[in-house]
Amino acid sequence: EDMTVRNLSPATQQSYIYAVAKFSRHFARSPDRLGPEDVRTYQLHLIAQQRSWSHINQIVSALRFFYGVTLGRPDANQLIVAAREPQRLPVVLSGDEVVRFLEAVPGLRNRVALTTAYGPRSVGRPSKLAAYLDFLRERMTAFPDLSATRLTREIRELGYAGAYTAVKRYLAAIRPQKGPKPYEVRFETPPGVQARVDFARFVVDFADDPGTSRIVWLFSLVLGHSRFIFARFVLHQDLQTLLRCHIQAFAALGGVPIEILYDRMKTAVTGEDDAGHIVYNPSLLALARHYRFQPRACRPYRAKTKGKVERPFSYIRQDFFLGRSFRNLDDLNSQLTNWLDTVANVRTHGTTQRVVAEAFAAEQPELQTLPQHCFGAVLKLERRVSHDGFVAVGGNYYSVPDRTRRVVEVQQLPDLIRILDLGNVVAEHPVLEGRKQYRSDRSHRTGGSGARPRTGIAAGVTIGRIGDHVPLRSLAVYDAIGGQLATGGRP
Repeated sequence: EDMTVRNLSPATQQSYIYAVAKFSRHFARSPDRLGPEDVRTYQLHLIAQQRSWSHINQIVSALRFFYGVTLGRPDANQLIVAAREPQRLPVVLSGDEVVRFLEAVPGLRNRVALTTAYGPRSVGRPSKLAAYLDFLRERMTAFPDLSATRLTREIRELGYAGAYTAVKRYLAAIRPQKGPKPYEVRFETPPGVQARVDFARFVVDFADDPGTSRIVWLFSLVLGHSRFIFARFVLHQDLQTLLRCHIQAFAALGGVPIEILYDRMKTAVTGEDDAGHIVYNPSLLALARHYRFQPRACRPYRAKTKGKVERPFSYIRQDFFLGRSFRNLDDLNSQLTNWLDTVANVRTHGTTQRVVAEAFAAEQPELQTLPQHCFGAVLKLERRVSHDGFVAVGGNYYSVPDRTRRVVEVQQLPDLIRILDLGNVVAEHPVLEGRKQYRSDRSHRTGGSGARPRTGIAAGVTIGRIGDHVPLRSLAVYDAIGGQLATGGRP
């Protein structure tokens, strides 16, 4: 519990417990009955076994925590001293390089001097990073864009006790080099004035659907002043998804910025008029009027004008997405939300040198207040009802009651599908993510649109394509069916 309260990682907690248990087994006594002198004896035992200094110091850290925090004996910590690791000079040249170098030196005196300089040395301890170099090379080979911050967190969970700068320098030396980038002009915005929105394409293999790579889209809204990030993965970047993500972002922020900057995505910008003025999507303008913000499109082919979104996309890909596994879209968004809350939005931003969450707390009161009423603008469509009582909208299927007319009106809201027959609402369904999903209301199949579903059965059930879900039965059932078919009977 003491380790959990201090937010130690699961790997650190496990290593501390293992170290204390091993210390106790060595003396065959309970650790609370042992003292600093026993710790010193155990250190000498580990040195005699030629254990590495990092391993010994890791055990010392566990015992210092155990005596100082768990047992409440801070005086014991002053007597438990970590070992000072001996220093060694780096290897500058390999053996073959030294031989070739000495052979090229003219004169015996010069050669003797250089031979002395490059003679044998006593080997000291390796650097703290040495034990993790293979791991870092493997991760960098598999995912060259992983950030140094992310990899430092990973090896610290494995026991690394060194500095972040050592990891950063090593990764800079082994990371594939890219061409030089031009200098950019930095600009800042006042609090509550501007946010930037865009979608980014990601390819993911979900564990629930192995062997199939799927394209998902990351919606991101970044406040220009505090750099606070709202992000969510979705399966489409259509108009309805864009509006729904805006509503979710505003609710999460607790307010609305004055201006939102967009790339020239088709769902936001439909083109230009004869005078060269930008024409925005009418549904986006309706959303902007409701929430009182001004949409603004970037200059074409100038993504750098909204770099505060482009850079977070790269940051999310390197620090969160790469090297992880996800069961499905819900799990992907759950892990993303946890990462935003515990890493991205609580970090010290490299440009502003402020903690993002603290800067957002100062910016949030400057945002415009949320409207009192929900956004009610709709996109109206005409659809034909299928023979099995479903209406196709956005690649998914939604049920309608029995005896509904063959042609109905569909109203698409950001988070709701409403179906009308002769002006009367006959069905309402939440919007489904993905494609080829079915949303069925059981009350639609009871002989009338006003009937209620049976007790204990959910009114709305979401299912996938036919054949996606197979009922689990005992093998004895199939044995019985096979026996009857073999004898010419019918199951």
